[in-house]
Amino acid sequence: MRFVDFDPISGITTTFTYDHTCDQFTIAHSQDTTAIQESNRLAQLDIDSHRAQAKNDWSLYAKVPNIVIMEWKQKFGVDFFNPDHWPQAMKLINSPDYRDVKRTTYHHDR
Repeated sequence: MRFVDFDPISGITTTFTYDHTCDQFTIAHSQDTTAIQESNRLAQLDIDSHRAQAKNDWSLYAKVPNIVIMEWKQKFGVDFFNPDHWPQAMKLINSPDYRDVKRTTYHHDR
């Protein structure tokens, strides 16, 4: 495996691997999402802060790491930045498989 790039803003590392036996290469992306997940978990516990934000007509519902956005595009064909895909993105955000991207226990579908 060879290191290709590290993006200090997103924290995404890109690597390249070549398999001589089958003449195939793989470009992989990885990101340490620990800090984002921990921040989201702590925010879920702070329900008073969420209520106060909601009273001001806004609330940060989720923080989705870039690597998860890439995974959704690859696995499910969901483009997080395409408004037409927003219903599918919200289903993923609300799913148990991606509970660590939510910052609240509330449920929104739009």
